[in-house]
Amino acid sequence: MLFTDNFIHADLHPGNIHFHRRRVGTESGPLQSELVIFDAGLAVQMSAQDRRNFVDVFYALTTNNGKRAAELMVERTPGDRSLVRDEAGFVAEVGRLVSQVCDMGLALGKVRLGECFGQMLSLACEHRVKLEASFVTVASSIIVLEGVGRQLNPIVDLAAAARPMLAEAVAQRWNA
Repeated sequence: MLFTDNFIHADLHPGNIHFHRRRVGTESGPLQSELVIFDAGLAVQMSAQDRRNFVDVFYALTTNNGKRAAELMVERTPGDRSLVRDEAGFVAEVGRLVSQVCDMGLALGKVRLGECFGQMLSLACEHRVKLEASFVTVASSIIVLEGVGRQLNPIVDLAAAARPMLAEAVAQRWNA
């Protein structure tokens, strides 16, 4: 949703997500799945700048460049950058965290995004790196979808699945 429509459902949980399967053509035709999302009362649309920031950080994260992701978080903080504590330490710690996660592989059955984002948010708090609210909203949505995705397909690689949409978003960013 974010990459194609710039829309983030901010209240994703299993009660707001439904997978509808129907036969295509005849009764014995192939099954087609559709994702149905309910209750879009809490939804976020990112500003152009927030979207660019998110795409850049997400690209760095999915290409195992945690140090660059951390540098971007600091460079683009909506807060007072002079309040950041130990910027080099933050960059190094986020870099290590992302490397550990990427080295395990990004298959839903292996990685625990909730823990990873939790650690990243803790590091941001510890180092006083203020994050965009929309980044935290997206991270929260990803955490919820992680559990749903793990039930549906625990071997899917998140980075590989996101790569085509992310590549298009990066291309749009550079063509804008």
